Amino acid sequence: MLWSGGLAGAAGACKYNGLIALLPGALVVCGAFLRKPSSGLHFGLALLLGALIGAGPWLGFNLWHAGDPVFPFLGHWLPSHYWNPADVDGAIRALDQVGPGKGVTDLLLLPWRAVVNPG
Repeated sequence: MLWSGGLAGAAGACKYNGLIALLPGALVVCGAFLRKPSSGLHFGLALLLGALIGAGPWLGFNLWHAGDPVFPFLGHWLPSHYWNPADVDGAIRALDQVGPGKGVTDLLLLPWRAVVNPG
């Protein structure tokens, strides 16, 4: 579980969406807890410790330099001297404008758009 947590934490340090890799380990922890609570607790602590080892250096770096471990995504709650809340709102609005689309129609048209308009 320590390795699983460490690798999931490293994935989360690369891109915060990578923390979803903790879900399979969390399911194992839940199953172990249902069978024997003490082993489930040990597995859970090992998974958490591994995730902190994997993601901790990056989260600590962000916390030290920006005051926010997941900078800039908590800019409304953890103010930074780098970005103000208006900057965070602007960045979020800009991120909503890029990408392949948001609906089923965009998903179905994605191969066509990738070939016809790759830029």
